[in-house]
Order: sequence, then structure tokens, then C-alpha cells
Amino acid sequence: MIIGLTGYFAAGKSEASHIFKENDFFVIDVDRLGHQILENFDIKQKLLDYFGSKIVEDNKINRQKLGSIVFQDKSKRQFLNSLVHPKIKKQIKIIIQQHPSKHILIDAALLFEMNLHTLVDFVLFITADESILIKRGKLRNKFSEEKIKNILMAQKEFKDKEKLSHTVITNNTNLSDFHSKIKIFIQNKTQN
Repeated sequence: MIIGLTGYFAAGKSEASHIFKENDFFVIDVDRLGHQILENFDIKQKLLDYFGSKIVEDNKINRQKLGSIVFQDKSKRQFLNSLVHPKIKKQIKIIIQQHPSKHILIDAALLFEMNLHTLVDFVLFITADESILIKRGKLRNKFSEEKIKNILMAQKEFKDKEKLSHTVITNNTNLSDFHSKIKIFIQNKTQN
């Protein structure tokens, strides 16, 4: 069984991912794969040609600088995604083939945008009220409210994420309540 985990920035995807891992799921962290792919020589060179040296620090792509640029400019975001997303999807397919007997979780904020939902049996969407997302983003990431709103706006471009998901869990309360909701979801899916 393969579950796709998606949702908004600061909604609790990472926390949910840890719970899946504790329950014997093999977790594919799409964000981490993306970071690795950014250091691929060909990708790095194309990014340098397009964005210039301002995105490089210590001979590595500075993801915060790159993120600041692409979350403010849709065409630049589309360029980045057109380079990175196909390579990520290819890598995910390889990982799935390498673990045929495991329960797998694909943790991806852009699950639908990358068409990764076509690889999964169920999609779980994590959400929370925008005011809570902003508060968590400020606390956890030390981002400005403007930056958080830009990220959320970019994530909300694909409007039907919640409707296309099989299950939506709202994470507006405390950690214990959220853990319980995720554990119940896992039990329901693994017992069927």
C-alpha cells in the first residue's frame, strides 16, 4: 500500500510523517529528494544559468535564496519545477520498485502538482486554519508573515487538493489530538 501525504506549509506533514515511520512505513521525503537533485551537476548548472550566482553559497544551491525568488515569481517557479519534478518522480518510482512489500508513504507538499498522486492508493491531506499556519511558520521557521503567505498562496494555486484527497485531517488543536487522528487513519488503512 502506498499513501500520499500532502497539505499546507506548517500544517503538520512532518509530524504525520514521523508517525507513519513509527508504524513501519517506508517514508519517501520528496523535499529531501529535491534537495539532493538540486546538487546534481547538470541541474545546478541550469539553475546557475537561469538564476545567476546569487542562489549559490559555498558552492551549493542556497535553497532559502532560491525559494525567496520562486515563491514570488510564478514563471521562475515553473522553470524550477520543470527541471526538478521529472527527476524526483523518476527517483520515487525506482524507490517504490525497490520496496515492493513495504507500506510506503510519499510525503510531498506538491503531490498533485507533480502528479505523484497517480503513484498512490490513498491521499491524506493535512490542513489547518490559515492563522494557525502563519503562527506555526513564524515560530518553527522564523519566516515573516509575508513569506508564509507567499508560500501558502503558491500551494493554493492548485485549488482542488482537498477535494481530490481521500481523507482530510485538520490540525487546529494540540499535538496529542493530531497524533491520535493520524494513528486512527493508519490503523484504518493497514487493517483493510
